[in-house]
Amino acid sequence: MSGFITLIRPQQWAKNLLVFGALFFSGEIAHMAALGRAGIVFLVFCLISSATYIFNDWRDVQADRLNPGKRSRPLAAGTVKTAPALLLMAALYAGAIGFGIFAQFNQPLWLLLAAYIAINAGYSLGLKHVPVLELFCVASGFVIRLLAGAVGLGVTASPWIISATAMGALLVVCAKRRADIANGIDQGIRRSLRGYNLPFLDSVVTSLAGGTLVVYLLFCVSDYAEKRYGDRVLFSAVFVAMGLLRFQQIVFVEGGGEQPTELLFRDGFLLATLGCFVLLFAWFLYF
Repeated sequence: MSGFITLIRPQQWAKNLLVFGALFFSGEIAHMAALGRAGIVFLVFCLISSATYIFNDWRDVQADRLNPGKRSRPLAAGTVKTAPALLLMAALYAGAIGFGIFAQFNQPLWLLLAAYIAINAGYSLGLKHVPVLELFCVASGFVIRLLAGAVGLGVTASPWIISATAMGALLVVCAKRRADIANGIDQGIRRSLRGYNLPFLDSVVTSLAGGTLVVYLLFCVSDYAEKRYGDRVLFSAVFVAMGLLRFQQIVFVEGGGEQPTELLFRDGFLLATLGCFVLLFAWFLYF
């Protein structure tokens, strides 16, 4: 059982919390019906993402056995056999479809789910080895989650938030690739890493961090933000800037960034800035 739990990677489900983003910023999070619907979208993404992890591990089983950091994965180590793993993958996809039918997902939401599955399948089948393109494949998952949450609830996601999410996702992915190269992770196994070096990724990470902050500042002074949140929204940029600077400090000074999901919950400073950001917007929207 522990092997199957490891196989579906529940620690990665935190990424799926992005589906609640549109609900939170719409000011509707206190409505139980909307919260329940967002919860079903979250559950569906948990099932689909776990299924895609199994598919990826199955495709990479031989390469993982040669990788010191991945040889302990259940399929590579043999603690879970191929047939049961594929059956679990099929069951997860079937469960996601079942919940979607039960919740009467609309056509745009089904298309987003199909796009998420197709991009991840393409990534596992070979796109992961194409430099630059593989970065966008991974980052797209974050944007699709945000859009799915908005479409599932019938609310409009701000273009500013979508842009900032896309740039932030690219920032995290590029930082992970930098850490892979700096720490010698997947070298010689992940072919896409041959298309990068530290100076290139350093410049990309720095540019994306600055660009993310600029996009967020433009959002703060936009007519959309001023009408919805007032001038006080500009104060939230302080926490965005602090979070971005701390993330760069971790990447460039401390040599981290290889596990961004775990980093968010392990680093007290990042967790505090995120908490303050959420609390500030909760005050704007609900009090």
